[in-house]
Amino acid sequence: MCAGSRAGPRSWPGCCDWTRRQGSCLVCAAWLHDIGYAPLLAGRPAFHPVDGARFLRRFGAPAPLYRLVARHSGAAVEAAVRGRSADLAEFPAVAGVICDALTAVDMQTSPNGRPVSVRARVAEILTRYPQGHPVHTAVSRSAPHLAAAVARTTARIHGSDDE
Repeated sequence: MCAGSRAGPRSWPGCCDWTRRQGSCLVCAAWLHDIGYAPLLAGRPAFHPVDGARFLRRFGAPAPLYRLVARHSGAAVEAAVRGRSADLAEFPAVAGVICDALTAVDMQTSPNGRPVSVRARVAEILTRYPQGHPVHTAVSRSAPHLAAAVARTTARIHGSDDE
C-alpha cells in the first residue's frame, strides 16, 4: 500500500522505508498505531488515533499509513463516544484485510508486548479504564466488532477465508 509514496526516510519514521519497499504499511502501522499517545503530539482534547495520524501526515507519511493509524481498532466508535467524529472524518476509512489485520495485531498484544487473546485484551482495557471513561464505553461497544476482525484475520491466515 505504501508503494506510491514519494516521502523519504528523513521525512517520516524510518521503519516505513522498509515496509514501503515491501509494498505494505501494515508492519509500520502496527508499530506506530499508538504514536498519538505521545504527550508532545496530543491535541486538545486528546484523541490518540487522530493525533497520531495528523503527526504522520504532517511529516510526509503515505496516506495508507496515516489512515490506518487514524482508523485502527474501533476508532470510529471511540470518536463517536468522544464527540470527535468530525476530526476522524479527515481520514477516510480503511476497509478490509489490512484494517482487520491491524486490529488483530492490536487486540492480541498486551501493553507489555506479550501475545494475548482478544478476550483478555478487551478485559485488560476495561480494567484499566473505569466505567464512564470514553475508552471503556467505546471498547465495550466495539468488542464484538474487534473480535470479529480478529476471527476474520485468523481465518485468512489459516486459509479458511470465506469472503
